[in-house]
Amino acid sequence: QPLVLAFSTASSAAAYAQGTIDLVHKMGLPENDVGLGFPMGMVCSKASDIFGRVIAVLFIAYQTGTPLGVSAWPAVALVAYTTALSVPPVAGGGIAVLPVLLSQFGLPTSSLPLLIILCILTDNAMTVANFLGAETIVYAQTVKKTKKA
Repeated sequence: QPLVLAFSTASSAAAYAQGTIDLVHKMGLPENDVGLGFPMGMVCSKASDIFGRVIAVLFIAYQTGTPLGVSAWPAVALVAYTTALSVPPVAGGGIAVLPVLLSQFGLPTSSLPLLIILCILTDNAMTVANFLGAETIVYAQTVKKTKKA
């Protein structure tokens, strides 16, 4: 149910309450672990956002003929991660950081309309992937902690 909510709203914040209930009551995870780990996971687990931003930068660099060699890819990934952390958990929140990402690598902001369309088309699926990542982090940490005890 929280995954359907995350997909249909493209907002991890909208699915947070139901996700918390499911982790505690359906999966049997301790409430303290979920209360701390789940919000932290939602902030830090943005793998699909990072991947999508790296691909977007490389795509725009290729399309505009802007040289961006393989040696620049780690910097692209770092900036993508940093901007992903600042994205609010609302539908279309990732659009706000696109100009920063493009300008950081000298790419033209005239590419924004194309990237905005791509963000809108992929936002729902990326939200579900990020939400699953947050749940996985909480589950893995709880299992690891339980095995140590």
